[in-house]
Amino acid sequence: MSNFSCSTDKSQNIIQRLFDCAQEKYFQEFKSILKEFPYLDIVSAFKDDETPSFLIMMVTYKNMELVKFILNYVQTQVNQGLNSYDKNTLQKYINMGDRYGFTALHVACFNGDLIMVEYLIEKGADMYAKNQSGLNVMHSAAQGDSPLILYYFKQLGFDIEELDDEEKTPLYWAVFSDSEYACQFLISWGADVNKQDIIERQSPLHIVTDTRIARRLLIAGAEKNIMDKRGNLPYELAEQKEYYRLAQMLKDEFSIQEFCNLRLPLSPPRQKRRMILIFSFLIFSIVLGNLFFVLPFLEEDKDPMCIAFYCLSFLNIILLCIVSHKNPGYFKKQKDRKDMLELFKKCQYDYSILCSECNLVRPERSKHCYFCQRCVKVYDHHCPWVNNCIGADNYLIFFTFLFFLWVFVIYLIILNSFALSHKHANQNSQYAFVGQFKSENFQQISELLLMIFSIYSLTILGIFVIPISILLFIQIQNICYGQTQLERYSKQQTKLTHSESTKIEKEMEDSFKLAQTHFGEDESQNGQSFLSSQSRLDQIVKAGSKRSMLQNCADMLVNNSKNPKYEENSVL
Repeated sequence: MSNFSCSTDKSQNIIQRLFDCAQEKYFQEFKSILKEFPYLDIVSAFKDDETPSFLIMMVTYKNMELVKFILNYVQTQVNQGLNSYDKNTLQKYINMGDRYGFTALHVACFNGDLIMVEYLIEKGADMYAKNQSGLNVMHSAAQGDSPLILYYFKQLGFDIEELDDEEKTPLYWAVFSDSEYACQFLISWGADVNKQDIIERQSPLHIVTDTRIARRLLIAGAEKNIMDKRGNLPYELAEQKEYYRLAQMLKDEFSIQEFCNLRLPLSPPRQKRRMILIFSFLIFSIVLGNLFFVLPFLEEDKDPMCIAFYCLSFLNIILLCIVSHKNPGYFKKQKDRKDMLELFKKCQYDYSILCSECNLVRPERSKHCYFCQRCVKVYDHHCPWVNNCIGADNYLIFFTFLFFLWVFVIYLIILNSFALSHKHANQNSQYAFVGQFKSENFQQISELLLMIFSIYSLTILGIFVIPISILLFIQIQNICYGQTQLERYSKQQTKLTHSESTKIEKEMEDSFKLAQTHFGEDESQNGQSFLSSQSRLDQIVKAGSKRSMLQNCADMLVNNSKNPKYEENSVL
């Protein structure tokens, strides 16, 4: 630490002791020294030094008691006319920056400490102050992953597209700092996901390292084909950093999983009615085709097969209509909610339970569906083939439909294979509308149509039987484990390779060192939201493994829809 600009060696030594106490977090001793020496010039002591002021240090430590004590200490000296202080000294001290130009208010915003922010503003902190690079309170809050502070200043009139000297937005800095929840809320408020800075011409996708943030950016419309100043695409930069899974997400290429709706598309999702129309057309075409071209030419002793066909056809059509229209357990959106600030405060930094789109606190196991634009109770997945979400309130009907659909597909494969492998000289007399045709030409044409349609049916059914069987098997597993498809998938996604894990840990360590240089050492809040949400997922997995299989089945199929802890009014 360099020499302080103090009048006497004694004062300099005392301030050095104060600095040592502050650095070692000996707060009581720090306070006792100030009480013992009420004349110390702590305002100008650090004016030309790279060391942050005592105020900034205590704000970094979130020590409200000492922050108030220090400001009262300076105010008392102002009132007594000590150290040539004038009426503006306190305000100048509050707005004094560190070597990077970050003020105490910037640090409080980074920490997400709203009480500290409000207190500093009340005492004269400049809300519009910028550091040496042009970063203001919005950029600081974004780096600290604090949607609460972002919302607070947004309500005070700050733009979510605030630009620093390099035209980097709060969203850019949130992505840079892996601030998942700040990204989530900024995007929900309409932040530009394709904004490039003026130096490197990089968009948020160029600097993203977190796959969850990358997915959120892509869903919001981030473009994969934007080049930076050096002509690099986002996926190329990810490959250079050896983030291969991230690079795969950022490549603009055809995905069979997305095409078959086995994975959420990495683009702005929208409900596609064509899926349910295609699905309905295939079901009805096969049902009607079998009705007119297969059943009439089965022998009369095969009537039980006909009865089974009618029952399964009717049941599947009814179940399809029900599952495509039944409410899965939507929560009411509260777009113009007036008490959002109170909601933020009550969450106590656990932003994982807040939905930035619906403006509500999500109960346990619920999730926002980007297709339906609603939060769903005990969310399982969005099924494009029925054009509906699958949640607690329609899971039983969905599973029932899936099971009988699989039975129907297997039955139709057997029926059409039997029809295709046998010659039928006579029509079934039960079908009078066919029996009236006795000509030889009609018999030949009917057998040709039967063969053509059976081949058509077997082709379509052969395509569908594998994915339907896989989906049914997965859902049976989910029921036995007591977990939704989302919960099982999320658990698998958190498993990284050793090399990926090591790289991420190193970059997080480097990021924390950078944050400590700028804002101090207290990083306990950062990552708290992710850890709490991850621990809840672990608790669900452990709870499911402890319960019996029968209990898990009952919960998934029936009890979840009635469980009060999954209702909207069950939280906070």
